[in-house]
Amino acid sequence: MINEPVLGYVADFLDPARQLIPEIDGYRTHGTWLAFQNDRARQNALVAHGYTVLRYTAHDVRTRLGSILDEIAEVVGRANQPISWAPHPASAGTSAPVAR
Repeated sequence: MINEPVLGYVADFLDPARQLIPEIDGYRTHGTWLAFQNDRARQNALVAHGYTVLRYTAHDVRTRLGSILDEIAEVVGRANQPISWAPHPASAGTSAPVAR
């Protein structure tokens, strides 16, 4: 899905079944301090809700699209594997799992 709303944000691309969001950042749109700050807040909110966010520059897409697609395919392949959960040392006493 392209330009899909997620948690009040618009994801460049979204695979809802895998909660995977590949993002493409061009300098023209993301080259200011405010855009940089907003991108960090947005990514943190998405990750906190279980999404995997992969960030690429527009230059990356123009110059190495094949390797980007390979990276995304690798993440998708790992998403189809069982995850081994272990408690994070900093969260001792909480029920929040951490992927290892």
